[in-house]
Amino acid sequence: MAAIQVQFRLKFATRHDERASVYVGYCPALGLYSQGTTESEAGEAVVNAAKLFIVTCYERDILHTVLRGRGMTKAVADVKELLEKNEEEFTAVHPHRFDKEFFRDVPINLIAAKESGKACQN
Repeated sequence: MAAIQVQFRLKFATRHDERASVYVGYCPALGLYSQGTTESEAGEAVVNAAKLFIVTCYERDILHTVLRGRGMTKAVADVKELLEKNEEEFTAVHPHRFDKEFFRDVPINLIAAKESGKACQN
């Protein structure tokens, strides 16, 4: 069996919603929200929501379509270099002001039952 890990580096944000008395977590690139009773809980909840979203899209064979639909394209430069120069994400959507922003790596583990022998063509 062959195993690979695909890693998504995503920007997240949290804020306190006083009206609802909860903390809200947000992933702008994927348009996902979650909540928690603490800032930390809201942050972890939205990271877990992003991982579940990506895995579910992969399992349904729609990941490429969903990511493109959210404005993502192939980066023309090294992504790590882009993040170091400018900690902005490729798709910025900020409908609300968030108190804290952070980046998190969201790894997805894939296992091939057998090697296919097919070469990937770009």
